[in-house]
Amino acid sequence: MGGCRGQLTPLDDRHTILKLIDDATAAGARLSAVCTVLEVSPRTVQRWQCHQNEPAQRKSAAQQRLPENKLSEKERDKIITICNQKQFANMSPNQIVPTLADQGAYILLFAQHLRGFVNFAISL
Repeated sequence: MGGCRGQLTPLDDRHTILKLIDDATAAGARLSAVCTVLEVSPRTVQRWQCHQNEPAQRKSAAQQRLPENKLSEKERDKIITICNQKQFANMSPNQIVPTLADQGAYILLFAQHLRGFVNFAISL
């Protein structure tokens, strides 16, 4: 039931396994014997019991966080406008950024510019 070593066990499965272990140990079974049957290490069970609510909390916190260097809508629109100009129509971001730098226009760092370009291309 526990799966292969090193694989993530889904939260629902963890709760089911912990419930089965609690029931079996309450009936008098040893933890090591139950873990052997369920193919889960006793150390893993201890870790799950200590941190029963943390994985869901950590995951939701990570999903709510936005990267600090995320492009704003204004920056993204500016990149799209520049890339759609006639003089840049047949250029890649690798060519657009140095061309703009030669003209003295430093819009964004290259990585940010490329990310904005790729995000725009994907959304088409």
